[in-house]
This record gives sequence, C-alpha cells and structure tokens, in this order.
Amino acid sequence: MNMGTRATGRSGPFRQVLWRLAAVVVVLIGARGARGAEHKPNVVLILADDLGYGDVGCFGQKRIKTPNLDRLAAQGVRFPQFYAGCTVCTPSRCVLMTGLHSGHCAERGNGDEGNPINEPTVAQVLKKAGYDTAAMGKWGIGEPGSVNVPGRKGFDSSGATTRR
Repeated sequence: MNMGTRATGRSGPFRQVLWRLAAVVVVLIGARGARGAEHKPNVVLILADDLGYGDVGCFGQKRIKTPNLDRLAAQGVRFPQFYAGCTVCTPSRCVLMTGLHSGHCAERGNGDEGNPINEPTVAQVLKKAGYDTAAMGKWGIGEPGSVNVPGRKGFDSSGATTRR
C-alpha cells in the first residue's frame, strides 16, 4: 500500500499511524475444502483503530492512496454503515467478536482484557460452519495465558499480538 510520505502535510509519525491503522487485525480466511463440495465465500474482516469512513479511497479519500484496500472493496462487499462498538479498542473488539452491545460485553474498557468472554465469537461460529480461521495484528482482548487468547476463541492460527 502506497501511503506516501506527506498524506496530510505531516510525515513520519503520521505515516506510521496510518500503517498501523491499515494493519489487518482480524482476518478470517477461506473455506475448508475437505468439508463438502459447496462453495463458501472467503471472509476477510479488517478492523483498524482510528480509521474513519472517509480515510480510504473506496469511500472518497483523495489525498491518501489506498489501492490495495480499494481493490479488496471493489471485489467484495462493503459495509458503509458499519460502526465501532466503542470508542476504545478493547470493548470495540469484544463487540466485534461477540456481536453483543458494549453494555453486555465482559470487556467494557481498556484494561479489562482479563475478563473472560463467555459468549461464542464470530471465529467459533465460522469454524462450526467449516471455515479455517486466522487472526493477524493487534488482538487486544486477551492477555497471554488468559482464556481470551485467539487460540481459545476459535482461531486455528494466529499472528496476533496480545499486548497493547
């Protein structure tokens, strides 16, 4: 992804922030071929901290070039009314993984990563439907060794970091 060095008149730290924002947090990949002949669509879900609706080319951004994200959007399904579950990362990720309202999630603020998530996650639901699952990037809802690490929440493989 070519984001340039002067996206909005700032360089260095702004470019680093954009790179982090564009990092894939959760990637749910591919249908498991051995489980039947029916075709299942691939699911790739990207969650980026602090990335606004208009920050990507496919939603109208003109100054910051996002050709790879634009190509993914053109070839797949876009959700123009997809909202974050909370203003901070931990409860927002809990909402995304469980589908619960933030008032019903075990993790209601940053620092709650140790609270067990007892509801099924989207990865667990997809796994039951025959999908292989993987998490990449910032996990943010479980400390190492806790019950909320990706491997215990339905992900077959993980390149996710469990530290903020």
